[in-house]
Amino acid sequence: EAYANEESIPWEGVTGEGAQFDKEYFDGGTYYNEARQDLDDYGVRINELRQDPGQRIKAVHEEAEVKKIDWPVPEVDNMDNCYMNAVMCCWVQDRQANDNNGNCATPYPENCVDSNPADNTDVCYVDLSRSPSSNHVGSGLAIFENNAEADSHCHGFAWSDDDTHASSRFKGNNLHYVSLYDHLYQRGYVRNVPGAPMCGCLDKMPVATRADCTQIDLGKETVYVSFNGRDVTASVYSREIEFNACQSRIKNNDLRSYYRQLYDDGEVPAWKFEKVKKTLKLDKNCPKAINSFLDDQGYEPVPGVFLQSYKFGRRPVAQSGKDGTRGFFSVAKGSTVYNDQKWQLRLQPQEKCHGAKACYTIVNSESGRRIYAQKDKDGVDGVGALRPAGRIFDDQRWRVEHSDCDGTRCYHLINVVSNRRLQTFESWNRIAAYSADADNLFHESRWLISGLPFDLESTQADTPAPTASPTLSPTGVTPKELSGIIIRNVVSGRRLYAQEGRDWEAGLGAGAPSFGPFEDNKWEFKPVSCPGDALSDCFFIVNSVSNRRLYASAGRSWESGVGAVASSQARNDEQIWQLVETPCLVDGWNDGPTCYHIKNAGSDRYLYAQLGKSWESGVGASPAGSDIYKDQVWVLGDDSDFVTLINPGFDLGSTSGWGKNWEATIAAVPTSDFPSQAGTHSALVTTRGAEWDGIVQNVKNKLVTGMTYAVSAWVSLPAVSVDPADPYEMKLTFREGSGTSQTWSVVGIVTVDVANEWVEISGDYTAAADVDIIYVEGPPAGVDYRVDSISVVPIVN
Repeated sequence: EAYANEESIPWEGVTGEGAQFDKEYFDGGTYYNEARQDLDDYGVRINELRQDPGQRIKAVHEEAEVKKIDWPVPEVDNMDNCYMNAVMCCWVQDRQANDNNGNCATPYPENCVDSNPADNTDVCYVDLSRSPSSNHVGSGLAIFENNAEADSHCHGFAWSDDDTHASSRFKGNNLHYVSLYDHLYQRGYVRNVPGAPMCGCLDKMPVATRADCTQIDLGKETVYVSFNGRDVTASVYSREIEFNACQSRIKNNDLRSYYRQLYDDGEVPAWKFEKVKKTLKLDKNCPKAINSFLDDQGYEPVPGVFLQSYKFGRRPVAQSGKDGTRGFFSVAKGSTVYNDQKWQLRLQPQEKCHGAKACYTIVNSESGRRIYAQKDKDGVDGVGALRPAGRIFDDQRWRVEHSDCDGTRCYHLINVVSNRRLQTFESWNRIAAYSADADNLFHESRWLISGLPFDLESTQADTPAPTASPTLSPTGVTPKELSGIIIRNVVSGRRLYAQEGRDWEAGLGAGAPSFGPFEDNKWEFKPVSCPGDALSDCFFIVNSVSNRRLYASAGRSWESGVGAVASSQARNDEQIWQLVETPCLVDGWNDGPTCYHIKNAGSDRYLYAQLGKSWESGVGASPAGSDIYKDQVWVLGDDSDFVTLINPGFDLGSTSGWGKNWEATIAAVPTSDFPSQAGTHSALVTTRGAEWDGIVQNVKNKLVTGMTYAVSAWVSLPAVSVDPADPYEMKLTFREGSGTSQTWSVVGIVTVDVANEWVEISGDYTAAADVDIIYVEGPPAGVDYRVDSISVVPIVN
């Protein structure tokens, strides 16, 4: 009764402009959103947000700290029937300078015309059918791939089904705080994502990765109760309302996590939480969400286009199951059209474009092969299409320049590293690339692109000399640098060294991953002619400190005959090495460092460093002709490039490198028993006595303090554990500190609502100085889980 009788402010009194104005404001219109501060003809400030509507917003906020604000009337239909118990606002512009939010700056208005808010989310797509009264379109879609929406900021709130719960009683107060006071008045955030409202019920808003969150905290509340001898009446006399960042056991200041907390506390049902998850997709899940949505709508997620030489009419082909120049050729105009003549131009991160404003990989729609043009070559040499597996090399990225083909728009495709222009020949089916500076071949390198759903931006104006940056050969035989390189074993994590003042086999070894790196872990790769008829690049591998040259004697095996000789010793073929590119044993690691076998060109022996050993023990080279083992895979570069985990995919056939929390039991399971996410094995975790019981690995002294790492793992639950109506969440967690001062950083969370399927957990982690272990946790005690392909890879700009 006291709540029913409490005094409140009608929403109409918030702006005082009427329901139509409020509706237009929440859609991203009115002068609240559109005006920018300026000076009038007399030099007087106008459109100053802090004054109008700022003073009214501030005054209402002061009332909202002690008095209830009613929910908007149905005419403001952005907020009508919020059946998911949640509201979200998403802003794409900033109109106020000097508030430490967004990049609007003075002087007004020129430095605040199209300024951005602080970016806290990725908008995936807008389904226009969600909010026809805001976009005035019955249906349609807007897709935002590769962060195409630029910087955007989303913030929301949610409330309980219980009308007496503070989150529900004062949701009108929270709406005013989030949409007007905190973000318009204090930060200056305005305008909507195209096709969507600026603010609305969550089911009317864009699909995005996340949103910040504000919760209502009710302080002291005084209720006045009176009795007249017959009836008892009650009314709220006073209250204190606070607006704070949402708190949850999973992640604070996060709308999806807070909603999960409401569900865990019994304030909302499971089906509503499932609806929330369809709008807030978690970090890095936009591509999957976009493709799923396009599939549901009957669209092909990524359309293919045809490339055709304007002069000769020939179309390039990249056949499936082949690599390099094999199966890469052009067909004549009028030839039968097949799917392996279709291509996708995939936009690349601008920082990968070597100075161009935009660049693309040219990927065959059917085979997935990427066109490259190697540096320091010409014509047909060094031009091909690389297999779809593996990293994207710099010489697979292309910029475009516009050209005119008798009144038709056509393009030059120019490699960002080699500065070579792609072209065909009149009667020869080979594909070539000549220097972009070769004027005599200008017309032969013009391309028509049919089926292109957008106009490629010409980037030649901002493109510096592309020779300023190094490249990697797509055949992958040369490391990215030739000096100061650390050689580290992918499986064991051990770094190779050759101590100063020693010779031959003495003082050559590989330290445990927790030690170093030290100066004598650095090596020089000095090019040298290969012995015999070997065609790949060859090197002396020389220690940067001791100047000792690595060797592996012929006719010897394992640890015997492997060492490093002093620089004064005679050189021979047994000191010459080749780098043979190989898969990294790290599932899904397609854009990290390249991995190699280090093969001796004279003795045909492969270098290894065994897991579980250290220093001089377990370092050697297999005998010529023997099998290739997993501990013969190496990665080269500075130490920030390296995988930090041992046996990350359990493909050693064991749980070597891993431990357990408390009562858990861990075991490696072959894919014949249960299909692994990738590779030959996964891990099964059983006999768990608590939610945090699980599989762990020590990462102490392996992570660089302050460096940010991309962290991921794949998890699966057996059928007996999964109830779709009550799914479990699993987490990827780092423990920091020791003893009584331990803290836990959850870097990724995923809801598992389907049995026996692999689901990815992912997130970013900035390493603390006292980080101790990484582990997977989440389902309640007694629930088994599987895990595979755990990865911790530095994000190196």
